[in-house]
Amino acid sequence: MGRPYSEDLRRRIVAAIEGGLSRNVAAARFGVSVSCAVKLMQHFRRTGTVAPAARVRKPFALAGHEDLVREIVANGPDLTLDELTEELARRGVQTSRSGVNRFLNALGFTLKKVRPGRRAGPSGCCGRARGLAISPTILELCAAGLHR
Repeated sequence: MGRPYSEDLRRRIVAAIEGGLSRNVAAARFGVSVSCAVKLMQHFRRTGTVAPAARVRKPFALAGHEDLVREIVANGPDLTLDELTEELARRGVQTSRSGVNRFLNALGFTLKKVRPGRRAGPSGCCGRARGLAISPTILELCAAGLHR
């Protein structure tokens, strides 16, 4: 979601429109959309101010089920997002995988998943890549007469 325009710009747009310019001309002059100018004037006429309305975050769909989510995660810390979503559905809470992910992130849960039976390790722990040709050593280059 974008940020609201500055109050200075909003005041200048309103002043221009109240000074006699049409909303279309004012929008073109100040580099905003016509829709922005129209909605700004509607807001100004309704409230008497050019200040942007308060932005309210929509609560998480799972906010009322936080205890249940924490219980499921505590009992099965290795559940995937899909498995957690299915478990919530079995308990009567319908949600999406992305909704579960956003809610877990908001709760501060971190996720580092690996396939069952494998351990997570640092990246590059497997050594050199398989299937790639190994570059020739200095000795091989010298033997071929290509060194220096």
